[in-house]
Amino acid sequence: MSGEEALYVVDDSGHVLRGVNNGGDVTWDEPQTPGDGSDITSVVFTDEAGFLCDTNAGVYETTDDGDTWDRIGIEEAGPDFTDIAPARRDAISVSCDDGTVFRYDGTNWTNRYIGEEALCAIDRNTDTGLLCGEDGAIYEQQQGRWERQPTPIEETLHGIAIGTEYPSVAVGEDGTIIEYV
Repeated sequence: MSGEEALYVVDDSGHVLRGVNNGGDVTWDEPQTPGDGSDITSVVFTDEAGFLCDTNAGVYETTDDGDTWDRIGIEEAGPDFTDIAPARRDAISVSCDDGTVFRYDGTNWTNRYIGEEALCAIDRNTDTGLLCGEDGAIYEQQQGRWERQPTPIEETLHGIAIGTEYPSVAVGEDGTIIEYV
């Protein structure tokens, strides 16, 4: 679709609304509810597929641009999911509000306790990963292990992005922005 871009809006009632922006003219599809109506906390699309997570331990995948969503996890996980970061379809990570990260290898989900702080956001690629959360926490994935990195703040960080051409960035409360190199 040359010149068109897809837009996805999610809400706290478990709805996904897909739109298409064609030169400023936006058309919207009917909303879908992939799960049970729990808050959708994150939606991310890669070249291969789209993924979303909700506060009821649901992780969903679409391979048809959001026409349909299939549940790929996680049964009885416990914590609320806060963010999802797919590096590939067989390498997906989900951050949780209890300091846990779940990882999917295409077949199985495993979990790892990272720290005491609620984790608010995660980003990863095939080489590395970054997490952020309460009390200014930033964790970097190094050789398969998550290591807390020192930060000069104590504010909760709500979003993080791995930089490629630019430094990685975390954003949080009260307008906090941290560049992470």
